[in-house]
Amino acid sequence: MRSHGAPNWPDPDSQGHFLKTKTNAADFQAPVSAYRACVHLLPNGGELTTAQQQVIAPLMLKLADCMRAHGITNFPDPTVNAGGISVDPRGLDTSSPQFHAAQQVCRKYQTEAGKYMPPG
Repeated sequence: MRSHGAPNWPDPDSQGHFLKTKTNAADFQAPVSAYRACVHLLPNGGELTTAQQQVIAPLMLKLADCMRAHGITNFPDPTVNAGGISVDPRGLDTSSPQFHAAQQVCRKYQTEAGKYMPPG
């Protein structure tokens, strides 16, 4: 990643995982070309395994439920597949104070799910 335009890309932890936190999130900024050049080096080619999907899906559903319970009533259920996880942000005011407050309360589910996601 570093040689493909992401000079601050962090080293993995002792188990080979890349853990993104608030303090190191900027280090994970990389051009799409870097991801494309390096994705083949990830376990399973960067695709989620069935086991990862089975762990991530319930966590992200809890995130969606939590966001709805905290006032973001139109927060969509996530889509989980081998390529990763996505939430369609259309229709969400992600810059509103209400969204940010709900996100702070519910972040624990996203953080836990992120432990099982390939970087990117």
